Amino acid sequence: MKGIVRDVFLGRKGSVLIIVAVALVALLGLAALVVDAGLLYYTKVALSNAADAAALAGVQKLPKYPADAQDTAKDYAIRNGVEVGGVIAEILSDGSTIKVTTSKTVSLGFARVLGFSEANVTASAKARVGTAKSAFGVVPFGVIWKPEFEPPD
Repeated sequence: MKGIVRDVFLGRKGSVLIIVAVALVALLGLAALVVDAGLLYYTKVALSNAADAAALAGVQKLPKYPADAQDTAKDYAIRNGVEVGGVIAEILSDGSTIKVTTSKTVSLGFARVLGFSEANVTASAKARVGTAKSAFGVVPFGVIWKPEFEPPD
C-alpha cells in the first residue's frame, strides 16, 4: 500500500490527474458547506425575525381575544415573508402566552453532490402578557415641568 501511494505522488505520469480529482471533491464539499450553510443560516435568521414579530403582534390581543391573537400572529408572519403553510400560532394553556413557529423547506445547491437536496428550517418565538416581576438598571424617566420656559425664536 505504501508503495502504491508513493508511486502515485512521485510518479510523473497521471499523478496530477489523481491529485486534481481528489482536490476537486474536497473543493466541492467546502463550497457546499459555505454556500448552503450560509443559505440555511440566512433562512433561519429571516424565520426567527418573522416569528419574533408575529409573537409580539399576537400577544397584544391576549388574554381577551385568543382567536384574534392567532390570526394577527399568522398575518404578521406572512407579511414578513413566511409562506402561508409555514406558520403555526398557538395559545399555550396559561392563556397569556402565544407561541409562533415558522418553517420553510430550502432547496440546496452544491450539497446535492454530497446527497442532500433539501433541508427543513424552523424557528419559534414565545411572548407572554403580564407584569414584570423584577428589572435591573431601569431608571424612571420624567420631564420637569417649567411653565416659564419659552422656546427660542
